[in-house]
Amino acid sequence: MALVRLNHPTDDPALPSFVHPLLLEVMDDLETTLDCWNGLKGAKEKYLPKEPREPKKAYEGRLMRSSFNSFFRDAINAFAGVLSRYELNDAPPSFQQNLNNIDGQGNSLRSFLMKADTWTMRDGGSLLLADMPPAPEEGLTRGDVSDRRPYLSIMDRRNLVNWDPLPGGQAKSLSILEMQEKPVGLFGVEYVPRFRVMRDAMWAVYELTGEGKTWTAQVAKNPDGTPMAGVFRTESGAELSAPPVRWYSGTNEGFGQGDIGLLPLANYALDHFREYSDLKELLHKTAIPVPVREGVLGTGPGNSTPPMVLGSNSGIDLPGGGKFYFAEVTGAALGKHEEHLVHIENLIDRKTLAFLFSGAQKTATQANLESVQMQATLQSIGEAKVSVVQSLMELWCQFSGEPLKPTAGIELAEGIFDEPLTVEKLRLAKEFYNDDLLSKRSVLYLEQKLGLLQPGQTIDKEIAAIDADEPEPPAPIGINDLEDGDPQL
Repeated sequence: MALVRLNHPTDDPALPSFVHPLLLEVMDDLETTLDCWNGLKGAKEKYLPKEPREPKKAYEGRLMRSSFNSFFRDAINAFAGVLSRYELNDAPPSFQQNLNNIDGQGNSLRSFLMKADTWTMRDGGSLLLADMPPAPEEGLTRGDVSDRRPYLSIMDRRNLVNWDPLPGGQAKSLSILEMQEKPVGLFGVEYVPRFRVMRDAMWAVYELTGEGKTWTAQVAKNPDGTPMAGVFRTESGAELSAPPVRWYSGTNEGFGQGDIGLLPLANYALDHFREYSDLKELLHKTAIPVPVREGVLGTGPGNSTPPMVLGSNSGIDLPGGGKFYFAEVTGAALGKHEEHLVHIENLIDRKTLAFLFSGAQKTATQANLESVQMQATLQSIGEAKVSVVQSLMELWCQFSGEPLKPTAGIELAEGIFDEPLTVEKLRLAKEFYNDDLLSKRSVLYLEQKLGLLQPGQTIDKEIAAIDADEPEPPAPIGINDLEDGDPQL
């Protein structure tokens, strides 16, 4: 849930609501990316404001006719799909057993990590947590009850309001905004802002009360009256040395930080929204033919002009020399708007799908240059993903008490960051093979990347099948095989 405008102080360092200066620096940008991610739901007025002296109804009609294209969200989902191609290696047994419900909410590990990927690319970073429900009875450690097990969760960057960083994507302390449900009456519910504070091995949930400049923070209560507080402990009962959280970002700027690499794409999408809105408004006002008749004045009762009636079974009587035609506004500016829209769409293409798909009108050099930056960004996030998953497994094993193999983690699929493969490149590779400039195995590898091999058919099996189908080469001709017994020189 996003960080919302609340009435409590955000600049009092004595309260858990204090917002870190680094978060304040990017708050407007995070608001922009979230609006674009949500398709400008409830936010059109922010990016398409009312013009001076524009009538209210005309403005409302213009907003209704305006639509936001999902370039931004579609691109992020496409990139997350690339990063979702991985293999799991040597996971702890309990982790492996809960792959289909890794967060305790019914989400699989793959869907959980895909959500983390999309949030990280959208916002420049996200917060990942590991935990396990506390023991139900005093004196029991976290590993004493068989039906309890660790789980993972994710927090929006906007809700990580302050932190004290440690190396390696960790934090000594942090405060997270949570909008928790509170019952109202028999059936009602309202959301109450609370702050989950973690410091070393301790955690507690605070709620703020007060008004004006006088505010205090108290530990919230559970329905049974017990305080919402506790201690993070390992399976053996020892306290953790730091909160069980990890910062996931594609940059090395530190905990709670990270450039929003796709912010330019969000701004391009907003440019497209505004330009397309202007074009639709021009079409709405200029593309409607207006019926016009000339030479019909004062021929009706009282020297009035008779009404014009148009329809499939009606006609109009005109006096001699009268004319009837449809007038259309030329709309010379429409072409300029259409050209600008195409230009913006080209910028969006270069920033996004140029990495995944080669444009038909682009040379290989153009496609390569346009995709290099995004390729590097994705590769950086991919490396961070491998590292953060291994760190989450380490936290998981602290709670479960299981040993963690050094090889535990994920391995991204080979070649996912390679330059896009096209049929034209495959055709060229086969020509090189025919000229003995490329091996059979290399050509089959390209065919496999393009999806031309049957599922389960490995390169080695395909080579064996090809070799079995090829005719045996003829035996060399000996001197006794010649008709006259003498070699022909």
